Amino acid sequence: MRRLSLIKRLASTSWGSDMDTLRSLYLGYVRSVLDYNLCLQASSSKTVQSEIDKVQNHALRFICGGMRSTPTAACEIHARIEPLGLRREKATLEMYERAQRMNPQHQAKLLVENWKKKEYNTQPSCITSPHPKKSATSQMTENLIAECQKYYPKRDEVPRSNNPPKEPGYKQKDRLS
Repeated sequence: MRRLSLIKRLASTSWGSDMDTLRSLYLGYVRSVLDYNLCLQASSSKTVQSEIDKVQNHALRFICGGMRSTPTAACEIHARIEPLGLRREKATLEMYERAQRMNPQHQAKLLVENWKKKEYNTQPSCITSPHPKKSATSQMTENLIAECQKYYPKRDEVPRSNNPPKEPGYKQKDRLS
């Protein structure tokens, strides 16, 4: 963000450097730092990626002279700057292709060939029930029903009255005799 402050000082809607100068300054001074290890950024969390994208979005608005409500895609097209998400994907594919062309004994090639998606949620949660087929919510519901059945009898055990069942929506009037 410190590097972005230089562009901010040089950019203004009424005075300052033109768009091409600001664009080349951004590409050489700011985005060169953002592009560092793009293929590793592709595997980072969405939150981290969005924080990095925000830096480019601010710079695009300074370059184009747009307000904060200006859509990012419009600024990218106007400034002719590729989105960082696409650059991350491109860098990852280039790294994969480079690793595939390496010597068969090279560690990077072996790593790419034997790569498997890591399962982070292999340990069961402390919230889940001990029964694998039942979720924690269904287990809690069953426990609640069992507790209620201790205090309230089942439907079959409720003594029935001799009165016929009432129709829904029909209200009987009390008769005074």
